[in-house]
Amino acid sequence: MKKVILLSLVAIGIFASCRKETTSSMSTTDMVQKKWRLVSTQDVQYVGTTNVVDTIITTPAAITDSIEFKTNNTAVFTFMGFADTVNYQIIGDTKIVVDADTFTINTLNLNDFVMTYSNRVDTTHYDNIITLKR
Repeated sequence: MKKVILLSLVAIGIFASCRKETTSSMSTTDMVQKKWRLVSTQDVQYVGTTNVVDTIITTPAAITDSIEFKTNNTAVFTFMGFADTVNYQIIGDTKIVVDADTFTINTLNLNDFVMTYSNRVDTTHYDNIITLKR
């Protein structure tokens, strides 16, 4: 019985160590620098300068919409058949500056990437939330 349990534990250990990528061994840069499928963008508008939500507009993306973060700190946005290239910079594990706008990284793992730009300068505050998948 002990031998069966030991062999089972060894097999589980071998299987677990065979994964291709794990988030614990990858840096934020390693995880971001991929091609991501754009799932949706969400605009959250607040009442004046309060935290009271006024309007939420969710825009689903087309199946071909994507963002590819390249290793040379440029990102290629493909949206509605048109491509545009912008610069980006990763700041620590929680921020990414895309075309001079600073986004907070809300979720980042091998399959999901959610980032939020929060505007608290203009009279009407708003958030832009970008949801990406691999």
